[in-house]
Amino acid sequence: MIYYKNGRWGVSVLFSLEGSVFPKAAAISLPCATFAFLLSYFGEHHVDRETTGAGVLWAGYNMLLGFLIVFRTNPAYSRFWEGTSL
Repeated sequence: MIYYKNGRWGVSVLFSLEGSVFPKAAAISLPCATFAFLLSYFGEHHVDRETTGAGVLWAGYNMLLGFLIVFRTNPAYSRFWEGTSL
């Protein structure tokens, strides 16, 4: 159990790392953000603009991701309504 200390308006709770998901989230997101920045920087400054297939790949990726989100949330939505009617 985490024991919280009363700070000034409880703001100290926002910046505590004990019991927080921030370190794990930062460990996952910072390398991804760094890779995305480097890819964007080198893609913009050091590669010619003849990448016509990137738009098609991006559209296909977005369509696949949209279907995955819809098919994942639909069962969750139906389970929610089934749980509310019990």
